[in-house]
Amino acid sequence: MELSMPPPQIYVEKTLAIIKPDIVDKEEEIQDIILRSGFTIVQRRKLRLSPEQCSNFYVEQYGKMFFPNLTAYMSSGPLVAMILARFKAISYWKELLGPSNSLVAKETHPDSLRAIYGTDELRNALHGSNDFAAAEREMRFMFPAVIVEPIPVGQAAKDYLNVHVMPTLLKGLSELCKQKPADPFYTGLSLLWPLALRSTGSRPAGSAAMAHGPSRSAACGILPDRGTNPRPLHRQADSQPLRHQGSPMCAFLIWINIAKLPFVVVVPFYTLIKNE
Repeated sequence: MELSMPPPQIYVEKTLAIIKPDIVDKEEEIQDIILRSGFTIVQRRKLRLSPEQCSNFYVEQYGKMFFPNLTAYMSSGPLVAMILARFKAISYWKELLGPSNSLVAKETHPDSLRAIYGTDELRNALHGSNDFAAAEREMRFMFPAVIVEPIPVGQAAKDYLNVHVMPTLLKGLSELCKQKPADPFYTGLSLLWPLALRSTGSRPAGSAAMAHGPSRSAACGILPDRGTNPRPLHRQADSQPLRHQGSPMCAFLIWINIAKLPFVVVVPFYTLIKNE
């Protein structure tokens, strides 16, 4: 006997909702309906888009007869953008909105939001993403720092890292090369150590170890540091600066081990270090 249960979902679906300029004054009333319908408002912002920004947002509608009127309408005043979350958020929000033409909605779905708050086909009060791909693009447009689940893997992850992560990492590494600190290995390691502990969930026994960084044995990946060497990372007992005695390749491998960086992130590090 087969069970008709949906597969387990490890993330909550999100969609973008927009309260359009002509009904912004109804925001509180609409938010109350949204919350009573089982949605969570994850993020919200009030903004005014320029005609150019509206053109970019509605790029899929470019070339249609109503496109100039649409961009003029959407840029005519402030609007409210929200990220909504719940199980099957995209389809439930579209169902709550009703048909895109408010005149049709008033006839066929009189209880829908567009029937209640909309005027006609253009001024239909609210926006909702059509599908997952559109929701992802539109949420990133309105909320550039948003994390869209599920987390991308494979080529999508590489593309994200290349666009959003690698430029920052390369800029920081280039600045480090320009400044040429006396001990770049331990300078970088002292910055990565607390981040690596937080990301892996590790916690040394002593708070001093967390504050001052790993001992030499822990840094080289021989033994985990448990607070046995709480001295500051950049000083030994004789107050002489520590000097890295390994090769740049050794430093490179230790950085990977501690920071747990993915392959697509560390390749440029390897290239720059090897050329030093």
